[in-house]
Amino acid sequence: MPPLARLYLKTAFAFGILGVLTGMHMSSALHMQAGNMHRWYISAHTHVMLVGFALLAANSLALCLLPSAPANSRHRHAWDVLAYWLITLGTLVRFALESALGYFPEEPVWMHQVILITSTLSGIGLIVFWINQWPRIRE
Repeated sequence: MPPLARLYLKTAFAFGILGVLTGMHMSSALHMQAGNMHRWYISAHTHVMLVGFALLAANSLALCLLPSAPANSRHRHAWDVLAYWLITLGTLVRFALESALGYFPEEPVWMHQVILITSTLSGIGLIVFWINQWPRIRE
């Protein structure tokens, strides 16, 4: 397995663990009144599981299983690395801010703005990754 694919997969597993723990917290808060349950946990949990776990794991498989790009193609390893950081940091910051958002008496506007920016960066990272893989798919 290429080192970058391994990094994608390890990060996906870390996000998966974070998502499961968040789900367990949400369940205990909702059903046992053992903790704080706020609406932003749902979005945080969903994104850490879908983007952080599922899509990073799928990207890892793509890096492993797709054939190598032709030598003269526009595929660049650096774009895969950039995509990794955009997806990872965007998802992590979004998760952290959405998890914290319900603990403020008044939701700070700046947090919503940063959530929008980081979720956009994560989305851009996914698009960059998929476009960069296209020469490998066409081969």
